[in-house]
Amino acid sequence: MPIIISAPGPVRVTHAVQASPGVLARVAHQVQATPNATPARVTHLVTARPAQLARVTHAVSARSTPGPPTVIRQGRPIRQTTISSSNGQVLSAQYTHSGTREALVLTVVGAVTPAANSMLNVTVSELEGSLSLGSLALSLDADPNQYEQRTTASGVISTLYGYNKAASQLGSYRLPELIPWQLSPTPPADFRVPCAGRPQLQQIGVTDTLVRAFSQAGVTLNLPTGDPFVSQTWRERDRDYSTLNKTPDQVFADSLGQLGYTYVVRGSGAYALAPGQGFVADTVNQLDLEGQPTIRAEAANAPSRVIMTGAPLLAAKVDILQLAASAPDPASLTREVTPTMDWYVTTPTAGGEVIKGFRKVLGVITGTVELILSDVTVTETVNGTPTSRTFSHIVTGFTSSSSMYDPNCSDAMIRQDTVKKTYSYTLNTQTTSQIFSGPGFIGSYDTGDTLSDESQTIFQTFSAEGYLSARVTNATKLVSLQQAAADGPAAGRGAMQGREYLKTVLSENFAPIQGGQWLRTFSLSGAQQLPLYDATSGDAVRLTTRGGTFNSASEVLDAAPAQVRCPDPCGASLVSYPQVLTAVLPAGREGQERAASVPMVADGTVLNTLMQNFIRASGSTVGSDVSLSSARDWRPGVTLSGAVQGVVESFTLDASGGLAHAKLQARRRIDGVGSIVPTIPANREYRDQVLWRKPGGVVVNHMKAIVSGVPTFDQIFVRVAGATQPNPGDELVWRVDTRFGPTATGNYGGNP
Repeated sequence: MPIIISAPGPVRVTHAVQASPGVLARVAHQVQATPNATPARVTHLVTARPAQLARVTHAVSARSTPGPPTVIRQGRPIRQTTISSSNGQVLSAQYTHSGTREALVLTVVGAVTPAANSMLNVTVSELEGSLSLGSLALSLDADPNQYEQRTTASGVISTLYGYNKAASQLGSYRLPELIPWQLSPTPPADFRVPCAGRPQLQQIGVTDTLVRAFSQAGVTLNLPTGDPFVSQTWRERDRDYSTLNKTPDQVFADSLGQLGYTYVVRGSGAYALAPGQGFVADTVNQLDLEGQPTIRAEAANAPSRVIMTGAPLLAAKVDILQLAASAPDPASLTREVTPTMDWYVTTPTAGGEVIKGFRKVLGVITGTVELILSDVTVTETVNGTPTSRTFSHIVTGFTSSSSMYDPNCSDAMIRQDTVKKTYSYTLNTQTTSQIFSGPGFIGSYDTGDTLSDESQTIFQTFSAEGYLSARVTNATKLVSLQQAAADGPAAGRGAMQGREYLKTVLSENFAPIQGGQWLRTFSLSGAQQLPLYDATSGDAVRLTTRGGTFNSASEVLDAAPAQVRCPDPCGASLVSYPQVLTAVLPAGREGQERAASVPMVADGTVLNTLMQNFIRASGSTVGSDVSLSSARDWRPGVTLSGAVQGVVESFTLDASGGLAHAKLQARRRIDGVGSIVPTIPANREYRDQVLWRKPGGVVVNHMKAIVSGVPTFDQIFVRVAGATQPNPGDELVWRVDTRFGPTATGNYGGNP
C-alpha cells in the first residue's frame, strides 16, 4: 500500500515477507514527498529460510527530487541503478535485440522531435555500494518519421523510436550485380588462339561476394568463427551465380545460411556465427539471475536425415582403351577411339584380295589407300586360234586420297586430293614392278598397261556460321589411249599408253534463303572433245577440243550443305556427375529431414567436411529463458557458461519507474551424430559416357557413387532405339524404364 510522507525527514517503514526456501522475494513500495512530487520507488530483495517469516526494516527520507532507485539484497551492499539519455529525462525505455535486428522505444520528459540522421541513446549504470558494476550503453538511429507526443497533467511526454538502420537494410536493400561475368561475360573462345593465350573463365570468392553484399548495405561482415567457404568460388558457366535484385540476407541464405550459420548485428557491424558458437564469452553467476531460468530440452527440431548437394563433379572421361579388352570387337574399338594411328585391313576376294589403309590424325581421317590385287586371264584369237595368258596376283586398281583440315577447326576439310588408276592386260602386256604403299603397309606389285587415270582436287570454304559456302573441284581424266601397231597383228602390238586428258573445273556456292532452304549455284567449265568434219565430204576427220563454260545453273535445296562444329581443342573431356551426400541421425525425429545446397563446392573433400559439420549442427538443443537481476551486456552472440549455458539469441531491456529489467534467451546445441553415405538421387535421368556398342544399344560407364570426391563406376547396357547410334566417348542420357530397363532418352553426343 502507498505511504505518503508529508514532510521532509527520515521515516521508518517496517513490513514482513515470507518466501519459499532459497527464493528471492522482491518487495517494492512507492514513496512520495508531497502530493505533487515525483514518486520514488524503493525495492529490496530478501531470502527467507524455509517457512520462516523475515522482518525487513528500512528507512526512507523524502526529497522533492527523487534520487537513483535503490535495490536492497540480503547480505549485499545497496544497489543503485541510473538510467540516462542525452535525448532527455528518461521515463521508460524498451530495447529488443533479435540477433539480426534491434530496436529502442524511449519515453522522455518534454517535447522532443527526432531530427534526421540523429541518434537515440540510453545508458544504464549500476553501483553496489561504492563499487561500479558497469554500464550498458545503447545507441540506435532515430526514426524521424515515427514518434509520439502527448500532454499530461505533469507536462509533455515524448515517445521516440530508434532502430539499427544498417541492419534493416540487410533485408530490404536490393543489390546491384556484383558478379563480374554477369556484367561482362567472357567472350566465346577464338579457336585460332592457342589454348594458353585464351582468356580464362572468371570466378569470384563465395565469401568475398557475401562481404561485398553486406558492404553495399553499409554493414561490415566479420567471420570470427572461421570461413567454411575459404578458397571456394562462384565460377562462370559451371558454378554460376547472380546477386541482381537480391537482398544481402538472401545472399547470406544462399551461402553461409545453407550450413546453419546465423549472424548478429552490433551497430554497423555483423558477425557470422557457426551453429552453437558466439564471438565473445562470459560467465553467469547465480546472483546475476532473478529467480531460476526456464530450461527447455528441444529434441523435436532434430532431423532424422540430412542431405547436402554440392556442385556437380567434373570427372575426366575414362580411357576406353584400358577397357577395350572387354568390348565385343576390341580391335575395331581400338581403331575407333585412338586419336592418331595408321592401320590397314586385308579382305580376300574371289581370285585376289583388297588392301585398304587408313591414316587418322587427331581424330579425323587424313589419308586412305585402296589396292586391288587379283588373278587375270586374257584370251585373244591369234591366227584363228584362241590364245590365253594368265597374270597372277597383279594390280588391277589403285585409289589414294589425302585430306587437309583447317588448323583452327578440326572437322572442316579444306582440301582433298584423290588419285584413281586402273590397269589392263593383253597377250603382249609386259608387266612392270611398282612400289605401292599406304598407311600401315608397303609392297612391290606387278602392273600392266594404264587403262584409266583420274585425279581430283577439292577446295572447300566454310562460312563463319559453320556451313559449306563454296567448293571448287578440279578434275583430270584420261579420255583416249594410243598403241603402237594398233591395227597390226596381235603379236606385234605395243603397250597401251595415255594420249589425251580432259580437265574440268566445277565451281559451287551455297547460301541460305528464307524458309530453311538453300540456294546452290554452280558452273562447269574446262575442255570438251568434239568431232571435226570435212566441210566438202562430210566425213569425220578427227576430234578437237573446245574450252569454256558449258554448264551453269542454280537450284533450291531443302537440305543444308555440310556443317562443321569446330570442336574446341582446349576443351577438357569431362563428364558431369551430381554430388549428393546423405546421413541418417539415429537420435533424430522420424520423418524430419533437413537439406542444404552448396552449388559452389565441387571439391569432394571440402564437401565431406562441410557435411560432417552440418551433421553436428543438426542435433537437438537446450533453450534457456533467463531474467537478469541487473542489466548486463549479454546481447545476441555472447556464449554464456556457469549458471546459464549456451549462445544468447535474443535480449530485451525494460526500464520504467526508475528500474531496469533485462531478459534473454540462450540456446545450447548438442552435437548430432550420423554416418555419411554417398547417394545418387533415385528416379532421375543419368548421364554417362558411352564405352562401346552392342546389338540393340550401348554399354555405358555408369557412375554409381562418389566417395570423398572419387567416383566409382559400373558397366551397364542401355537400350537405344532409332537408326542413329551414339558413338564411343559420347555422353548418353538415360533412365530406368519400368518395362525395358535402362533406356536412352534420345539425348547424346560429344562435348561441343
